[in-house]
Amino acid sequence: MFNDLLGQTLDNRYRFEQKLGEGTFAHVYRITDLHRQATLAAKVLRPEIARDPAVYGRFQREAAVLARLQHPHIVRYYDIVDLQGTIFILLDYVPGKTLEDILSSRDPILKPYASISYLTPIVTALQYAHNEGIIHRDLKPANVLIHENNTVLITDFGIARILNIASELTLGATIGTPLYMAPEQISGDSVTPATDIYALGVILYRMYTGRAPFRGESATSEGASTAARIIYEHVHVAPRRPSDIRPSLDLAVEEIILRCLEKSPAKRFPSVTALYDALTEAVGAPPISLEPLITGERMLTTIEPPDLTLPEWSQFMRPVTEPEPDELPRQAPPRPAATIEHPMPPQLTQPHVHKAGPAEQTIPSLRPVHPESALSTQSSASVPGPLPPVYVAPPPPASTATRWLIRGAVFGLIAVVLAITVFVVYLLTYESREAEPSPTALGSVSSSANREPAPSPPASRQRIAFDSRRDGSLDIYTMNVDGSDLRKITSGPGVKRGPSWSPDGSQIAYYGATGEQANYDIFIIDADGSNVRNLTDSPSVDERYPTWAPDGERLAFHSNADGDFDIVIINTDGTGLETITANSAQDLGPDWSPDGARIVFHTDLWGTPYELAWVDVETRQVTRLTDTDVINAFATWSPDGARLAFHVIVPGSNAVTVYTMDADGGNRQPMTDSQERNAFPDWSPEGTHLIYQSGSDTDSAIVIQSVLDQSARPVTGQHANFLPEWAPFN
Repeated sequence: MFNDLLGQTLDNRYRFEQKLGEGTFAHVYRITDLHRQATLAAKVLRPEIARDPAVYGRFQREAAVLARLQHPHIVRYYDIVDLQGTIFILLDYVPGKTLEDILSSRDPILKPYASISYLTPIVTALQYAHNEGIIHRDLKPANVLIHENNTVLITDFGIARILNIASELTLGATIGTPLYMAPEQISGDSVTPATDIYALGVILYRMYTGRAPFRGESATSEGASTAARIIYEHVHVAPRRPSDIRPSLDLAVEEIILRCLEKSPAKRFPSVTALYDALTEAVGAPPISLEPLITGERMLTTIEPPDLTLPEWSQFMRPVTEPEPDELPRQAPPRPAATIEHPMPPQLTQPHVHKAGPAEQTIPSLRPVHPESALSTQSSASVPGPLPPVYVAPPPPASTATRWLIRGAVFGLIAVVLAITVFVVYLLTYESREAEPSPTALGSVSSSANREPAPSPPASRQRIAFDSRRDGSLDIYTMNVDGSDLRKITSGPGVKRGPSWSPDGSQIAYYGATGEQANYDIFIIDADGSNVRNLTDSPSVDERYPTWAPDGERLAFHSNADGDFDIVIINTDGTGLETITANSAQDLGPDWSPDGARIVFHTDLWGTPYELAWVDVETRQVTRLTDTDVINAFATWSPDGARLAFHVIVPGSNAVTVYTMDADGGNRQPMTDSQERNAFPDWSPEGTHLIYQSGSDTDSAIVIQSVLDQSARPVTGQHANFLPEWAPFN
C-alpha cells in the first residue's frame, strides 16, 4: 500500500489526490479530508517503520509535544493517523514557495539588511519552539516557506525528531540534511537550541555568499561520497571565511556567521534572539521587540484564524471549502513578511548625492483611505489621543431676563452661521460641478491648477497596454479603457512583460525572455503587433522595465551588466548604450520625466529599504526623494512633471498601496486602500486618473482610479493582468 495510495480513499475519509514527493522514511501526498472538507498534507511512513509497535508508541508521545506548537510562523501539525497499518502525519498545506527556491534562483545572494525580512519570523518561531523545549533538528531553506501572501513559516517542525525515533529503533541512521547538520548531530551528542543556531548560520552563509560553507570540496575532507565528505567537514574542517567569497561583506556580519558555525555548541550564540540582535545591530536595522512575536499569545487570543492553512512542500492547494466552526484545531494567524524584489550584493556610497526638499520621514498610515481623509499627509501615529477631562467651576446663576437675552443672542448667531455655511456650500458645490470630470470621458481636469484642461478623446479611443496570463503565457495586450477592442499583440514562446508606449503611440517597448527565470532582453514592437525586434540581444545580461524618452529616440531600463542593477539608456536603433547610475547599489524601475532631463527610479543606495530618487541625465547627479522605513518603488511622472505616483510595501505587511507625492518628495498621499495589493501605477495622459494592477499574482485586475475623488473601477476581470500603461493621446 505504500506505493499505491494515489487515488485511494482510506476510512471513507482521506482521499489521496496527488503525490508530492518521497524520501527515505516517508512519501508525501496532498489529501482531502472529506469529513472536514479541507485539503491537508500527509506524510505516509514506510511500512517497516509503521509496523513496529515501539515506534508507534514513541510517535504518539512525541505527537503530544508537537501539538503544542501553535505559532503564526510554524506550519501546524495535526495528528498521526493509523489506518490498517498505514500511518501518516497530517500537516497544513497551502500555496507558496520555499527559501530554497529563492536561494537557488539566478541571483541567490541576499544583502544582510534585506535578509532581516526573512529572519524575523524564523527567529520568532525558533525561539518559541525552544522555549517549549522543542528543537527543529532539520532547519534548512527547503523547510522555510514563503506563503503566496509573503508570510514566512517553518515547516517540518519536529518531523525530524519523529523520524529519528524510527531510525533509532529500526534503521540506526541519523536524520538530517548534511549541508545543514551540526557537528553534535553527526557525532550523536546531545541536541540543543545551539543545533538550530548552527543550521541558521549555514543558511546565513548561503544567503550572503550564494554557497554553503561545506560542500565536500576541502582538500582535507575524507569520505567515499560527497555527503560523507560534507559530514566530515562539518566536524573537522573550519569554514572558509565568507569575505573570501564576497569581499564586500561587512566583517561584523562575517563574525556573526562564523560564531554560529563554531564546532562547539557552547561557543555559539546563547539563543536565536541573541543572534538576531547581533545581526540587526551589525546591519543597522531598526530594533524590534520580538517578545509578542515569540509567544504569539496575544494574536492567538484576539485574532480569528484566517481562511487559509499554512504552506507545506513545494506544490500547494487551498482548502476545498471552509471547515465547520470548531471542527479543526484553531490555528494562529500568519504574520506577513515583506517581499524582497531583487536580492543582490550590498551597496556602496554614490558620489554627487544630495537630499531633496521635504522628504517624508514616517511610515505611511495603514488605515483604509476614505475620500474625506485621502488628502491628509499626517501619519496615524502622529494623531494625538483625547485630552484628559478638565474640571470647570459652574457659572453663577443668572436672572430669567438675562438668560432670555443670552438665548436670543445665541440663536441669532446660529442663524448667521447657518446662512454663511449654506452660501459657502453652494459656492463649493458649484465649483466642484464645474471641475468634476465626466465619468465617460475619464477625466478632463488637468493635474496642474495653472494650465487649461487638456481635451481627452472618448474612452473608446483611449488605449492601454498590459501583460497578462489570460492565455496561459505572459504576453502583451492592448485595449480601450472602456474594456473594448482587446488585442493580443505578441505571440510565440517565452515571456513578454512591462509594456511602454512610445510618445507617438505607434510602438511599444517591453522586456522578454525564453522563461520567467531567464535573463530578459528589451524588445520593440509596432502597436499593431508587427515588426518585432530585439534591441539589446544580450543573453548573459538581465534587462527590464523599459521607458521611452520624450523625444522618442531613446529608452531607459535597468540592467545588471556589471553585476548589480543600474539605470542605462540606449538609442532606439540599439546604439549608444550608456550607464546613468554607475554604482554598486540596486537601481531599478526607471521612468523618464516629461522634459527628458531626469529619470526617477528606486534604489537601496542608502542601505535602507528601497527609496525613490532621480538622476539628472546630463550631470549624473542623484537626488534622494524619500527617506522612510518602507519600500517605495516603481515611480512614474505625472504628465506635467509636478507629481509622482508609486507603490509602497510596508515590511511585515502583505498590502501594497499606491501613493502620490510632489516631484520634490513632499505632500505624500495614499491613493488606495492600505489593506489591499495595488501596484505599478501609471498616469492618464491628462493627469486626472491613475491606472494600476490590483490583486494577487494569480488574479490581478487592471483598475482605473480618479486622482480627484479616489473613485475607481476595474477595466479587466481578474485574469492575471499586470503592469498597465496608458497610451498617449494622438
